[in-house]
Amino acid sequence: MVLTGFRGSGKTTVGKLLSLKLNLPFIDTDTLIEEERGMSVSDIFEEFGEEDFRLTESSVISELPPGDCILSTGGGVILDHENVRVLRENSLVFFLNITPEESVRRITGSERPPLTSLPLDHEVAVIMKDRMPAYLRSSDFCIDGERGPEKVSDEIAGIVESGDLTTQGRELLQKFFKNSMMPSEAERILALDAVGERKAFNLCAISGNPCMHSKSPAIYRKIFENYGISGFYTYMEAADFGEIIRTAEISGMRGLSITIPFKEDAVDFMSEISPDAAAIGAVNTAVNFCGRFYGFNTDWIGIAEPLKSSFKNAGESIKGKSAVVVGAGGAARAAVYALIVLGFDVTVLNRNEKKAAELAESFECRSGGLNEIHSCVFDVIINATPVGMNRSGGSVVPESVLREGMRVFDLVYTPADTKLLKMAEKKGCIPISGTEMFVHQAVEQFFLMFGFRPEEEFIREAML
Repeated sequence: MVLTGFRGSGKTTVGKLLSLKLNLPFIDTDTLIEEERGMSVSDIFEEFGEEDFRLTESSVISELPPGDCILSTGGGVILDHENVRVLRENSLVFFLNITPEESVRRITGSERPPLTSLPLDHEVAVIMKDRMPAYLRSSDFCIDGERGPEKVSDEIAGIVESGDLTTQGRELLQKFFKNSMMPSEAERILALDAVGERKAFNLCAISGNPCMHSKSPAIYRKIFENYGISGFYTYMEAADFGEIIRTAEISGMRGLSITIPFKEDAVDFMSEISPDAAAIGAVNTAVNFCGRFYGFNTDWIGIAEPLKSSFKNAGESIKGKSAVVVGAGGAARAAVYALIVLGFDVTVLNRNEKKAAELAESFECRSGGLNEIHSCVFDVIINATPVGMNRSGGSVVPESVLREGMRVFDLVYTPADTKLLKMAEKKGCIPISGTEMFVHQAVEQFFLMFGFRPEEEFIREAML
């Protein structure tokens, strides 16, 4: 069990109490660091600086002894994604959350080394705000650390011993899945809870209508197993996203992958959305942080990263390159946003010219009807329509417009070898499969939910 939190959150005190309550050894990473270096944390900071301290901290974490224990960590340990990966393996992570004012009150007069040249109250406020996203995504449970160490340790011990699924949450899950396409999922989830495993997994789901075709549950389960994350990923198919998010909130689900047709609807159900989700107008990732769902969009990253890699690997610059997005739906919005962030000159083409114009206006780029694809020359073509999905055999992009060296990105990933990509390869283009979009957006989505990025190649293999 791992305790994280800012300075003064009570990790050491709570950890020692938990050690007694649960009869487990207590380990403090700062103590391990001092033993390894033969000097105090304050002296390490003063003589060698924070970067040197962080290196030792990571080394100590990578060499933690096996077996169950209560581990209290330094306030900045979660800033290193590899630390998070190691700490999360076969463990529960509890974030002790306190306000900046409470932190200042608790640490005033201590020997803790300053992290900036700012006055203490300003330093705490700035650093806590900067670290908060990392604390939230790297923890399984968010605990109010201001209620005193006895109450905090009692709450954590209760979760460890009995789980965190409430009676209301249990009943709501039963009701949802009873009326769903997968009534057996409720039995599987609640059976896990009955044998005490609910305490050690994060319940996640793909949500859409339809979504039963999604590969996400199988892929996430493989990721959980590979990285030692106790989690369960299922399907939540319903006609109304409101029903899905209410079930997710009350049952304390960790996260939702959101697909058609709920990406735009989901925006209104989030407590807060990221700037990229706001710009795109769609949420494909919802994560539960301290009982509130926050919305993100990782689709655009799934488009931007393969394109960047393609040009980088070829030793080419994106500067001055042009791109056309075919389509005007949610995937097209993500594609346009990604292209603009990368610096492309973008044109949106669609059979419905009005929709193309509306999308283009949102991002201040050009638009036109699909027929205009014959009269323009582009460096990149992105198919952001569902044409070609599930081996339907079609292609919205005619073969005649493809030319050697052009990059052709088909966002359809089922099948991976769409007709468009086959034509592109035949004409000497550089094809980019929708599989790459799925892989990169999944890496980022997992990072937002669990605080570290799984290996891209592992996800590719899991998709097979």
